Amino acid sequence: NNLWAASNDGGIDYYDSAKGKFFHLNSLNSLSILGFTSFCEDKSGALWFGTDNGVFMADTKSKRFQHYQHDPKDKNSLCDNAVFTFLRDSRGVLYVGSSGVDIANPDFEKFNHLRLMVKGKNILENNLVWQIREDRKKNIWFSTINGLACYNPIIKETKWYKYDPRDSSTVSAQSVTGIIEDSKGRFWCTTAGGGFNSFNPESGTFHSF
Repeated sequence: NNLWAASNDGGIDYYDSAKGKFFHLNSLNSLSILGFTSFCEDKSGALWFGTDNGVFMADTKSKRFQHYQHDPKDKNSLCDNAVFTFLRDSRGVLYVGSSGVDIANPDFEKFNHLRLMVKGKNILENNLVWQIREDRKKNIWFSTINGLACYNPIIKETKWYKYDPRDSSTVSAQSVTGIIEDSKGRFWCTTAGGGFNSFNPESGTFHSF
C-alpha cells in the first residue's frame, strides 16, 4: 500500500512502498494555497484534496492534478473555494463540504449542489459544513455552523437539529463541528463553545457533558 500526506504549507508527499521512497509533488507550488484541509479517495482510486483554493484531484497512476474551483458563471462548479471536508459514501457518491455541499457527478467532471429543504428553506445554502459522515443505516450527517442535519438519500428525507437556549434537550451550541457513531450504535457530537454531546436519534434529544 502507498501513502499520501498533505501539509499545511501546501505540500503533498507520496510514499511509494515498492521503492521505499518518498516523493514530493511540487506541481502545485505556483498556486496560492494556505494549506490542505481534508482529502479522500474516490471509487476509481483518485485522491481528492480540499484547500482554501478549491479542490485538487490527483490521478494516482499519472501523478497529475486537476483543479476545480467555484465559477459564478457555471452552475455545475463548486459552490465555494474554501473546502472543509469530503465523504465518499457506501454507494461511491462523493460529497464535498464548503459553504454548502456539492455532489460530484459519476465521471467527476461536474458538481451538483445538494439542497436539503426544511420548511421551504435550503438549510445548506451559505452554511459552513465542517464534517460529513455516513452511519450504519446509510444516513448522511452534516455537521455545520448552523446545527446538525441528517439526510436519508434514498427517501430524500431531512432532519435538522438546532440549538435552542430554552431547551436543554437540544444540541448545546449552534455550531456542530463533528459527529461519530460508536460500535454500539450510539452517537456523539462535538460543538464550538458548547462542549461534548451524546445524541439519541430515536428521540432527537441531546445530553451535554
